[in-house]
Amino acid sequence: MTHVADMLTVGDPLADAVIAELADLGAEGRQALDQGLAEGLDSLREPPAAIRALLHQLEERPSWLLDADLADGDRATQAIPQPWDVIAFAAVSMTYVYASPSIAKLLMYTGDLASSAAPRRLAETGAWRSAVVLPGGLVRGAPGYVATARVRLMHARVRAKALRDGWDTGKLGVPINQAELART
Repeated sequence: MTHVADMLTVGDPLADAVIAELADLGAEGRQALDQGLAEGLDSLREPPAAIRALLHQLEERPSWLLDADLADGDRATQAIPQPWDVIAFAAVSMTYVYASPSIAKLLMYTGDLASSAAPRRLAETGAWRSAVVLPGGLVRGAPGYVATARVRLMHARVRAKALRDGWDTGKLGVPINQAELART
């Protein structure tokens, strides 16, 4: 239980550092990040430190992950016929995610649970999920790979803003913390 409690205090140090670095570097940093995500770390001559660290982690492949796994994508998810896939995703899994009090509070803070924003949020999440599960979707530079990195960075931006605005970490933990990410 202590490990889970500890994870309530941990965001995403690599993505958090990139957001701070981008604030300092501006367009030049965003261009380096975009190029690195699309073409890989080796395509950058002198990448900024935080961007280099994030790209290095993204490109580091676990020993158990095979090229064939990346090429196939998530075959189990791909096998679920429409509309059952949409029902299972939107009505069941997303409801479970939004049921977390701290996640719901953060989504209310960002406005993403407002009636006008919720359909857009669901569509964005659905587009990300589709890109990730497709064959080759998580190969470096592929749409799912880039989208996943962008989701991490979007979470880091929201986390930084909420912390600047006085988010109660004692009561709710760090916004979008590792325990919540494991839960989702």
